[in-house]
Amino acid sequence: MLVLAVNLWAAPLHAGETWHRSFEKAQEASRRSAKPIFADFKAAWCYSCYYMDQHILSREDFQKEAQGLVLLELDVDREEGRLLKEKYRVQFLPSYVLLDSEGKELGRIIGEQTREQFLQKLRFLTAPARESVPKEKLRALLEAGDLDAAGRLRRSLPPQTEDSPDADFNILSARLDLSLAARKKNAEAAGAALEALLNLEKDCPLAYDVYKAQDLVLSLDAARRGPVLESARARLEDLVEKRVFGKHDDRCADLRSPVDALSDVYAGLGLKAEREALIERMLVMLKKTSAGIGSDRNHDDNLRYFLEAAGKEESLDRLYPELARAYPADYVYNYRYAKNLYDRKQAGRALEWIEKAERLCYGVNRLWVTLLKAKILDALQRRPEALRLLKRDIKAHSSRFPEESAQLQSLLDQWETSPR
Repeated sequence: MLVLAVNLWAAPLHAGETWHRSFEKAQEASRRSAKPIFADFKAAWCYSCYYMDQHILSREDFQKEAQGLVLLELDVDREEGRLLKEKYRVQFLPSYVLLDSEGKELGRIIGEQTREQFLQKLRFLTAPARESVPKEKLRALLEAGDLDAAGRLRRSLPPQTEDSPDADFNILSARLDLSLAARKKNAEAAGAALEALLNLEKDCPLAYDVYKAQDLVLSLDAARRGPVLESARARLEDLVEKRVFGKHDDRCADLRSPVDALSDVYAGLGLKAEREALIERMLVMLKKTSAGIGSDRNHDDNLRYFLEAAGKEESLDRLYPELARAYPADYVYNYRYAKNLYDRKQAGRALEWIEKAERLCYGVNRLWVTLLKAKILDALQRRPEALRLLKRDIKAHSSRFPEESAQLQSLLDQWETSPR
């Protein structure tokens, strides 16, 4: 079972240079070769990770760059990957963190990128001059989530003027303001920062800015909330038209996020018909561009995601078994289908699929599978069995995965104090 899960990340996606799966082994190789470590943080449920594997990391131009790197794969569902994710404050997947042989961070790249964007950033990170570019230091601190250090750096720099504007710096500065507002749960400041970004950012990352601000903006009073959402709508509609439905070579690497962000803005504005039309248009495009289930996992998962958003149950009942067959080493689609069926009050069918997921899961995702299986068993009037399952995995995994085990414990406590 573990071998199958490990092989999920094996050749041909990572053919060429050797990928280490142990931080200690990667450090040893780094010390011997004097090459920095390129740590790839990923997960089996990360659709963006599959895009980067297939379209960037498996390609010859990355392989050439990789000759100067020690490559390290870290599955954040496994214990070591999870610990290192916390140590390096990895907030997004995929994240690519460049480290020296002692584990000191040299820089990072986050999220889906086009090949040109990714290679340009990687070359910058490995260049000696990277430390001398203040805005890149600011970018690195933001991507590492070190907001206090980012704030200190910004205060140490000369202010931007109308005579010497730096658009990239201004975007990063507004993004810092948004992150600080989100940390403080300051809705008014988040709205102001998002408005600044809507005027500055014209590219695909705008979707992530809208995500970050969304809940706080929705908490504003109607008089303030409406104009911010309308501005976001206008910018996102333009972005989606040009960079999702536009020319293939000019599309965002991450097609899902701009559409999803616009869908959420429509929902916030009460525009149900516009939201449904957007999702349907996305489904039409995905079906037209499909080369068949199993040929491009990122594409397959986008299709799955938007079918769920559209509530197309019959289509999902056909697609999920195809996905499970196309990716037989992976627990994810068995788990997702079980959850979909459970949410549709079909616990009997859900049990079959969660048991398939149970045979393939590992690490922390075993606890997610257990939590869902317990709920399914309870829906089938099999609570004693569900309680035994919860107790078993709490005992087995609480020391390694305390946060997730606490969720199981909470459900166990609830059921033990409120019998059927």
